[in-house]
Amino acid sequence: MLRFAGKVRMKIEEIEVTIGADGKIRLHTFGFTGETCLDATKDIEKLLGNQIQQREFTSEVYDQSERKTAEKLKIRR
Repeated sequence: MLRFAGKVRMKIEEIEVTIGADGKIRLHTFGFTGETCLDATKDIEKLLGNQIQQREFTSEVYDQSERKTAEKLKIRR
């Protein structure tokens, strides 16, 4: 939870899954702190066969504050 001027604001965490015409599956996470995005996508990766070709982190993954973190994964099916 984030607090702003005495008000409580809930942190929203999202995982966006995109399947391209080429069959590549991309996961993009939003709203995660640090490397918590890895735990959040672990089960999805397992369901997709753990065939990760590439993992890209944005600069937010190194930020341990309450700011959002994004992760992009490309999985070939």
